[in-house]
Amino acid sequence: MQDPFANQPRSSSTSRLQQLCPSLQLAKAVPPKCVLAHQADSLQRLTGELGPKRLIDCLATSAGSGAGLVGLFLCMQACRQAGEFVVVDGKQSFFPPVAAAWGVDAKRLLVVRPQTQRDAVATALQALRSPAVAAVWASLDRIDPKSSRRLLLATEAAEAFGVLVRPARYRPDPNWSDVQLCCEPVPSLDQQTDQLLVRLFQTRNRHGPVAGEAIISLNWRTGTI
Repeated sequence: MQDPFANQPRSSSTSRLQQLCPSLQLAKAVPPKCVLAHQADSLQRLTGELGPKRLIDCLATSAGSGAGLVGLFLCMQACRQAGEFVVVDGKQSFFPPVAAAWGVDAKRLLVVRPQTQRDAVATALQALRSPAVAAVWASLDRIDPKSSRRLLLATEAAEAFGVLVRPARYRPDPNWSDVQLCCEPVPSLDQQTDQLLVRLFQTRNRHGPVAGEAIISLNWRTGTI
């Protein structure tokens, strides 16, 4: 069968395709700049203040959801000035060169890879309690209510900021984090872009009503939004 658009310019064919299939929204796969202009404000609205004595639970809806990168970005914002940055890599998913490319000082970075979930939780607790630690990024699995409470108390006892990165299937479980976020990837037609689009849902807020959702565009090479 002959292609009806074969003899038309590419731009004309694209325009015609959009008329035939308006639901594709070819030119609108990536949110417009006006939507992304206030990303920092939208992110802060969901996370609250990024500083000492705060614990945020980042849930990944799927592999490649961006939860780990979002958590890394939050930790970097929380420990800009001083203090150690501890990574508890219980899921063996943390890639140190990415942190280095984002500007994390290697002299302040400590990566620990516990072999069991129990050891991972214990390591996170110890790191959060340390007065020398500014931020803790912990990749964990299911956390029982008692351990969740202990993680919050450890965060409040010292000066650390903590991020837990876990699968979203544990969302219904009791949780004592200050804020819980669900991270979901947003498809983009541009396969060559360095920008990772992530939709963030605030599913729990210990200090007030749930703040809704936002889409952020995170550069996975530079760690900027």
